Amino acid sequence: MDKNQQFEKMARRVRWRRLITTILIVIVTVPVILILGYKASQMLAAYQVQKLNTEMCGREEIMAP
Repeated sequence: MDKNQQFEKMARRVRWRRLITTILIVIVTVPVILILGYKASQMLAAYQVQKLNTEMCGREEIMAP
């Protein structure tokens, strides 16, 4: 093999390594981001429900005979 073929072989290996690394990063980060987003939205919804319940409880006390 001459140097040009060796270079092409090495370049192909580097391209595959980069592609595989990129795919692995995507496979790891996308589920993590989805889980964190879901958790954040659930925490926000729980906070809003708690705030609404507190407000409704106050109104019920005021409206009670």
